[in-house]
Order: sequence, then C-alpha cells, then structure tokens
Amino acid sequence: KELYGFSASQLDEFLKCVKSRVDETGELFSADTESLPHPNELMAQANEQLAQMTLRQHAASAQAVARQLAVEREKQELESKNRDLQQRVLYDVLTNTYNRAFFDEALQRESDRCSRNAAPLGVIFVDVDNFKSINDRHGHQLGDHVLREVAQACQGVLRKSDILARYGGEEFVVLISDPTDSGLERVAERIRSAVEDRDICFDGVRVPVTISAGAAMAIPGRNAADGHTTLVRAADSAMYE
Repeated sequence: KELYGFSASQLDEFLKCVKSRVDETGELFSADTESLPHPNELMAQANEQLAQMTLRQHAASAQAVARQLAVEREKQELESKNRDLQQRVLYDVLTNTYNRAFFDEALQRESDRCSRNAAPLGVIFVDVDNFKSINDRHGHQLGDHVLREVAQACQGVLRKSDILARYGGEEFVVLISDPTDSGLERVAERIRSAVEDRDICFDGVRVPVTISAGAAMAIPGRNAADGHTTLVRAADSAMYE
C-alpha cells in the first residue's frame, strides 16, 4: 500500500494475475507449478513471518527499555549513595553543620589564601553553657535538640561565606574571612544574642540556653606552618575567658 498504492482488492487482483501468468509460464517451459503455494497461502506465510518479526522486535524493545530503566535506577541509586556519602564526609549528622574534618581543611585553605594576600582571618569558638547539666537533668534527647537549635541560631546570623562547623561535643567554630576587629566582635555578639533569644522548648517548657563565644583574628604568616591551629587555640582561650 505504501510503495505501490495498492488497495486490498487491487492486491488480490494482482496476486490472481501473478498466479495466472506463473501457470502460463510453467506451461510454456514445461515446468510443474503445482508445487508452488497459492498466492493467498504465500500471503498468510508472509503475514505470519511479519507477526513473528514484530513480536521479536517488541520483545527486543521491551528488553531494551527494561535495561534502560535498570540503568537509570542504578544511576539514581548511585547518585543517592554518593550524596549520602558526601553528606557523611562533609557534615555533622546531628546538627547538619559542617564537621570538624571539613573545617580543618577549610581553615588550612583559607589560611594559605590569607597568607598569600596578607589578608586577615577570623575564628569564633562557641561553647554551650552548662551543657552537661542539661544532659544530666533532662537526658540526651534534649541535649541533641539543644545542639540542633544552637546550630540553627548560629546559621541564621552568619553570611553564606562564613563556615559553621561542629567542633566536637557542644562546641562549634565559625571561620570568617577578611574580618575586622569590630566586625568579628559584632558577629560573635549576634551569635550569642541569637541563641539566648531563641525559644527552645522541651515537653512544652522553654529551656533557657546560653553560649560563651571567644574570637581571635590574625594575618597568617608565610612561614608559620601551624598558624591556623594557633588561631583556633587563641579563639578557644578567649571563649574560656
């Protein structure tokens, strides 16, 4: 139909004509044409073969689609596992802040940059006041809730360029690039105030939570291999004061 414009009736007529001419040619050359299938039978065989080919093609297509879906699922699973792995590598699971390993790398990287550019680098060290007594009095469930709330309060007043990380236990650190003395002090005060003003409730009762924050800043020297760790120790000391 597509190639020759035949309708079904025209095709039947054509096949009859072919059969007739085959028989005539067979008589002309004394060839036996009786063993040849009838055109209708040939058409039936052709249709059957086409149906089988179509089924095989459909089966192959279905298998290809199934394989593609399996590949897509595997890809999604790998991407999900990769995100989970990255989350565990970079972030603290409890507070969803950066973890100490990431902070140490970022501190080293920023220290090197500031050393090359003679730029200041600041660290704020934060500790939750009386955290042990909170845990002892109300249990670790409240302690974990307090840490999450403190982390959110800190994150809410920081810039996107600042790096907040859980340093360990109830301690957090903030890495601030290119600070000024007054600017670093203002950031530390905003953090302290945000935690104190935050409504932290447990079993319907507000739990007062405060923090202590110490800050230190310096321009890392080119030859000071441990300058960045010295800065953290200085901020930690300031926090204890």
